[in-house]
Amino acid sequence: MTAPLPRERFARASARRAVRAGRAAPALAGLLMLAGCGHRDAFDATLDWWHQYEGGVIAQQRPPPPGVHDPYPAVGLTPTTPPAVPSAALRQSITENLVEQRNLAHREAVEIGPLTVTAPGTAAGTAKAGGAPGPAKSAPPAGAEQPSATLEAADSTPQAARPVPPAAPSPGPAKSAPPAPAGQAPANQAGETPAAMPEVAMPEVGADVGGVGGHAVQAAAPPDVAAQPPAPPRFPGFAVPADGALETPARPAYDLADPEGTRIRFLVASDQLVRGQDGTLASLAGRRGGGAVFVHGYGEAASTDPAEQARAMTLALLRARAVADLLIARGVPADMVHLRAHPFGDGVRVSLNQ
Repeated sequence: MTAPLPRERFARASARRAVRAGRAAPALAGLLMLAGCGHRDAFDATLDWWHQYEGGVIAQQRPPPPGVHDPYPAVGLTPTTPPAVPSAALRQSITENLVEQRNLAHREAVEIGPLTVTAPGTAAGTAKAGGAPGPAKSAPPAGAEQPSATLEAADSTPQAARPVPPAAPSPGPAKSAPPAPAGQAPANQAGETPAAMPEVAMPEVGADVGGVGGHAVQAAAPPDVAAQPPAPPRFPGFAVPADGALETPARPAYDLADPEGTRIRFLVASDQLVRGQDGTLASLAGRRGGGAVFVHGYGEAASTDPAEQARAMTLALLRARAVADLLIARGVPADMVHLRAHPFGDGVRVSLNQ
């Protein structure tokens, strides 16, 4: 930092005198005129003065951020190595697989049909089944009570303008209706029993506490847990698969050991080798000793479906051929390189035995 100029020293001295005298506004205007250091502007100088005026922890100098004195990065540098993309043959294979999956999805959607199932009893279900509509409901009798919502909808007269009907003389105390038998709806005030409606709500569940009503509360034993899972539920219009109740088949005894040979790593779902394996390939070509080389490619199959395994074989063969081309370029005769393909596994294994 260079030494301040006489003009700057004069402005700073004027600011100190203004602060001591209680005149902060002229001091602030004087600090705004300061040039400060080369990398600091008037705002930074004003902020530092204000922190020093407040004092305390805020007046202490903060540590510089990491890398503040490092040189600026070279923005013009861009990657010079091309990205590792799959070969044209693998890209064509992936395109063909996507086209097959799209066409298969269209055919399956046509075979399955719409998944919307019309519930029985609705208007759409009745029309679909060809049934006749239900009988028209007769008009209620003249003395029957109309719903309040219907009356309010039919009469648009404001509530204040409606005439108040005279109160009917009461013949006597209202008599309660006799209790209805079990399973029958109670009668209304006119003595008419409405039609029985199906039970929609869940029944009330409760118990008398403390033996009220002659029934004592008893602790119920937990239910027994069945040894077998319950049967799958059945819904109208949906067929349960025939193999829904079958047991899970036993797995075969898979060979989980690593295959023999030197491993050559590849990018995921690609036939491009991971960089930095030139020394391994050169060592394999030197250790051949005039014998044959067996290149085993693996296609990373993600399912046991035969179609998925067939698609994985394409990637496995392309990986094996990529390694074979590199070995041939390092002096291995082409007739001494034998290719093998496997659907499961990743990368390539190069063996000198088999």
